[in-house]
Amino acid sequence: MILNELQKQELADYVKSITRYMETYDEVYDHVLSALEQEPQATFQMSLVKDVINCDFGGEKQIRQEEENTRLALYGGFSQMLKLELLNTFKYPAVVNNLALLGLGLIFYFGNANSQTIVSIIIAGTLIILLIPLLLFVYKSYFLERQQAKPSVSNYALRYNALFGLNTATCVFYGSFSWDVLTSLEPVILVAILWVTYFFLSVFLRAYLKMYKSALRLTLH
Repeated sequence: MILNELQKQELADYVKSITRYMETYDEVYDHVLSALEQEPQATFQMSLVKDVINCDFGGEKQIRQEEENTRLALYGGFSQMLKLELLNTFKYPAVVNNLALLGLGLIFYFGNANSQTIVSIIIAGTLIILLIPLLLFVYKSYFLERQQAKPSVSNYALRYNALFGLNTATCVFYGSFSWDVLTSLEPVILVAILWVTYFFLSVFLRAYLKMYKSALRLTLH
């Protein structure tokens, strides 16, 4: 059975209605289309589409369940990446980058730069780190995939973890310190607090970038 363009569109609309994510949509659509083309029956019917989906995918409920399992696995995968990145931070070669970061902080502190300059630099770096994940999510979701029939399952994990980093940093800051308290601290203590904050956020960013690269591979394949 060879489907015409109208029938393919009808098939696409139906598959779109029972799936949430781009990866599932592509897989189900391609599979059903291939199965129908091998059918000896010459008449296209939606009952045949449902039969293929029930037989090969376990029905609509099973498809939704598999999508949910994939989404949760991606969430858990990022948590694992974050833990591994934190451990790898103290191993070669990542430890070289962190020692360089520490050295840069010491140069700033013991050099000619005053504490206010150092604080401004660290705060600017922290804001950049927090914004990069959100910008990457927006770029992938609304530019790279703007013409896709469905959003990628990875987009939900990217958005969740980008907001997680931003919200966590904000809550820790406002929950632990006010701006008045921060500015009243000794310069060495203030710089140390902000530098430690910047360090852990840089670990978060590296883990997020690894997840982003994995998400791109998931989309392309």
